[in-house]
Amino acid sequence: MALINFKIKSIDHKNYFYIFEKLYKMEPKLYYWINSFPHKEERYILTQFRHQNFLKYNGLEIVIINKEIMTYHRLPGAKPNGNGNVKCGTHSIQINSMNDIEVSYFCIQKTNNFDITYRPIILTHEKKSIFTHLPCRKLNYHLFIPELSEIIMHGLEVHYQNILLNNNFNYIDKLSKITDEILISDLDFRIKAISKRIQAILPHFAFIKKIENKGVDNTV
Repeated sequence: MALINFKIKSIDHKNYFYIFEKLYKMEPKLYYWINSFPHKEERYILTQFRHQNFLKYNGLEIVIINKEIMTYHRLPGAKPNGNGNVKCGTHSIQINSMNDIEVSYFCIQKTNNFDITYRPIILTHEKKSIFTHLPCRKLNYHLFIPELSEIIMHGLEVHYQNILLNNNFNYIDKLSKITDEILISDLDFRIKAISKRIQAILPHFAFIKKIENKGVDNTV
């Protein structure tokens, strides 16, 4: 990812991470390609990418983010700039933190050219030698804002559709608070546009939810 070059105005990436984290915690299942890091709730591991400029790294690299830094890690066989070949199957990997204090062990399962799943592992000392160490590479966080924007828009769109199509009222109050925060922020205008659509329908569905909760017979 080191060769990616975006022209982005000075924006605080923490605002994007803050909204992403709120949406993730609201319903983690929406983000099947993102998992919270073992024993580090404020840290996340991404095994797929959605923004067009990152698509070429699918199946080749994983990313770890928190509100302060993001690092990327090339899987065995991957090369710079989205080149190389990572074989399908299970890869046992070791990842060190930026300061080399923390060491984590994972099994990465690659099922096809793009799909990767992972699971953390607790190891006995004698088995650690079979794991491949992946160098920790740091990327300017601002360059990852387009990907965070896609992640946020995905979460908002799914919640929007769930309300409209499935009458899913589980997150109305939380969505209202999140969209309020988005509309007064400096986030991408597309994120604000989705938030405005959500806010336009929330009063109607909040009223329906209130009626259902009170068990009012609304038949004629």
